Amino acid sequence: MKKSMLCVFGGLVAAVMAFSFADARGEEGATYTGAQKCMKCHFKEHSTWKKHKHATAYETIAKEPDKELCFSCHTTGFGKPGGFTSEEATPNLTEVGCESCHGPGAKHVQLAEAAKQKGDEVPPEVKAAIVKKTTACSDCHNPHVQDPAAEARKKKE
Repeated sequence: MKKSMLCVFGGLVAAVMAFSFADARGEEGATYTGAQKCMKCHFKEHSTWKKHKHATAYETIAKEPDKELCFSCHTTGFGKPGGFTSEEATPNLTEVGCESCHGPGAKHVQLAEAAKQKGDEVPPEVKAAIVKKTTACSDCHNPHVQDPAAEARKKKE
């Protein structure tokens, strides 16, 4: 009996991990939640993030006439399923938030909330479900990344 329960539990853990890791890598069914959802459990990290320029990255382009050219670096998940689409449709993703580096977090949040509702400690598999670094900082922060809005303005001149 113990051996079969252990096998069932092990299979469940493996399924949860596979489901969660697929989500974090941006695979099938992955959706973004926004930094406010992350704050519910990660208040200290959220407070630190709010002090950084990433928390206000969208504000620096908000009044630009061609701001759409800047969305990939100034929002969360732009161009990816469930990511930023517009200020009106996805206002919770108008910043460079947690999921910009850690990947889509909806499944991580869902699994953690379910464990907490049951009164269970959040299992390590759920904690491990968010990839610590999925995107290199240099995707946006490097001397070779050109400002697409500035390039577009030069062409108009």
